[in-house]
Amino acid sequence: PDSSIFSLLPRCSKVLLGPHLIAADGSLLSISGSLPLCIAANKMRVPVVVVGGMYKFCTTFLTAEDWGMRDLGSPEEVLDFGIEGSGQGEAEGDETEVLNPFWDVVPAELVSLYITNL
Repeated sequence: PDSSIFSLLPRCSKVLLGPHLIAADGSLLSISGSLPLCIAANKMRVPVVVVGGMYKFCTTFLTAEDWGMRDLGSPEEVLDFGIEGSGQGEAEGDETEVLNPFWDVVPAELVSLYITNL
């Protein structure tokens, strides 16, 4: 699980990421969980290396408004809606909204090195 990132990073010499896209400012759109991994690696002084082809480079910048472009996965993947008889699940009238983002935006300052096919 994601909670074991800090216990495993001291054994790692580098973190390799393959992003969905690399924005003009060097920030990444990468699979969910990449941002906490990169933040933890930065705190532990483990270099983050991004490996991606030139076709992954994008000429636009990712801003706060672009967070809406991210895909959302099913909330059932991260939250147990309960099994009958288990006593768990959503309460009557509970209007909790569960978001399961598919992508994370990783800022460029967390990346140590970019490797491409050129």
